Amino acid sequence: MQRIPSFLRLAGAALFLTASARADLIEQFTPAPRDCTPCVWFQVLNGGTPGTPGNSGVMNLATMPFGSTLHGGWLTFTPQGTFVTYIGGGSSTTEVRTSAGASIPDVRGAINLSEAFGVIVDPMTGTIWGATLYAGVVLWTPAHTYLLLVGGTPAIYEFTIGGAAIGGVRGGARLAANILDTDPGIGVAATQFSGTVVYTSTQAFLLTTFGLGIGASELTLGGGSIGGVRGVTAMGGDANPFLLDAGAFLWTNSKVMLLVAGGGTSVSEVLDPAGASIARAWGVTRQSPLYPGGTTFQGLATVINDTKEFLVYVGGGVTTAEVTAAGTSLTSNVLTPGSNTLLHQASGLSEVFSTWSPPGAPLMRG
Repeated sequence: MQRIPSFLRLAGAALFLTASARADLIEQFTPAPRDCTPCVWFQVLNGGTPGTPGNSGVMNLATMPFGSTLHGGWLTFTPQGTFVTYIGGGSSTTEVRTSAGASIPDVRGAINLSEAFGVIVDPMTGTIWGATLYAGVVLWTPAHTYLLLVGGTPAIYEFTIGGAAIGGVRGGARLAANILDTDPGIGVAATQFSGTVVYTSTQAFLLTTFGLGIGASELTLGGGSIGGVRGVTAMGGDANPFLLDAGAFLWTNSKVMLLVAGGGTSVSEVLDPAGASIARAWGVTRQSPLYPGGTTFQGLATVINDTKEFLVYVGGGVTTAEVTAAGTSLTSNVLTPGSNTLLHQASGLSEVFSTWSPPGAPLMRG
């Protein structure tokens, strides 16, 4: 576990706060409503292989009106670097730099964890003087994986395994995340708690943020590394000061796996009704409401490959049944090449280049 100073309680006044020195003003902690993160993303077709950086994107962190003013911010990454822009009666853009002061010019992906606002109000009149955006983001370059904390002034920390950088990340998904006010008094100590899965071509990792530290651990199946992950479907959960309680499905070209975190972390293979591995899956879709956490993990999801579709129920055990129409298998004919390197996932969207080969038709890319 890597310890970081004053986790997410960063220095910096709210944007355009003109009366921060007034002793009668107080900061009220306001969680932002969860939303599907709006983003736009460009990725060069080399899919993360060495070459000229050509990845750019804009991702909303949070936006919320207070009084008559809209407050919020967003993340921008381009070949120039990585930037956070704040709005709230105006706008201000700050470059995100490493602890050594270097720019971060080659971000290949980002995952919005959670967000909240600290609203500065006059308790006597109810007047809103400003708002501070608090947010957490996991982002990666070809060589590093970072945690970005926004709380007045952006700060960045690196996820490592045994002191070694996590490079070559190809995708990931947030399992659960919350920013909580951990100050027992009237002040605000916005603290990030979260769990995120990221994967490279050869390994998968669980990244966590808890209180004053961040950590990373490898996910394994039967003691072996999980290589060739194609995607992660998060099923919901909770992250709080006590534990990460969540579930998710991961899949490769040969297996579908269930990840459960709650007081510990386990990965198990999901088998078809005959007890065999589910190969060539190209997507897993959550069919149940988001798991809220706090009980034994339960969830319902569909898994689809080129020849069949399966319904998977998790609740005290794992049950798999084939989905058929009048006893006939549902056949998609979608095949994802084993050498595919263009994998992109954000906000539950998994986008890949695949081939489509219906009977009697030529092979087509899609």
